[in-house]
Amino acid sequence: MDVSLESKSLPSVGYSRKSYLQTTYQKLARDKLEHLHGRRLLALPSVGSDQIIRKCVPEEEQQGILSHCHESACGGHFASQKTAMKVLQSGFSWPSLFKDAHTMCRSCDRCQRLENLTRRNQMPMNPILIVDLFDVWGIDFMGPFPMSFGNSYILVRVDYVSKWVEAIPCKHNDHRVVVKFLKENIFSRFGVPKAIISDGGTHFCNKPFETLLAKYGVKHKVATPYHP
Repeated sequence: MDVSLESKSLPSVGYSRKSYLQTTYQKLARDKLEHLHGRRLLALPSVGSDQIIRKCVPEEEQQGILSHCHESACGGHFASQKTAMKVLQSGFSWPSLFKDAHTMCRSCDRCQRLENLTRRNQMPMNPILIVDLFDVWGIDFMGPFPMSFGNSYILVRVDYVSKWVEAIPCKHNDHRVVVKFLKENIFSRFGVPKAIISDGGTHFCNKPFETLLAKYGVKHKVATPYHP
């Protein structure tokens, strides 16, 4: 329901702009909830601690109102206190409102995925030391892409100091492609680096790759995984 507040003139006596906007928001939210349920909400009025009369919602309507105030376009997936306050601002109430809001927010999948990590669950950070030109390279695969000339992947390598990029198309993302790329495109053209940084993929963490790096004295650093 779209209502333009600018087009309505505010009452001039005994009515502030803030209270007018708050009342209009409550009416819009209440009408939206009644529209979602497909009928008028029939409930007994109740008086809260703030001396405001609200509708006491029956049990079968409570979950729908909480979901609307928490997950809808105007909900924003806020915490339980903010969600409960949105319900109160919409003119609804029931005795276990704050407890139900807390339970729903704890069981919301999106809220749990975006919640801050505790120190106990945080992964240790790996410091990255940048020394000189072409001393530290970052390497990774891009793809799979739609096949072009028989190739579906791109192997990319970037120097951490100059940001120089080396890339080749490849058919597969396996360790044989990585080892060949290092010998023909990096070691023979830019010299032997001091360190190579990659993710923990099997095409980088394998015996032939580690053997090649140990032969030339290159240190392999595995980047911290992204969460989530």
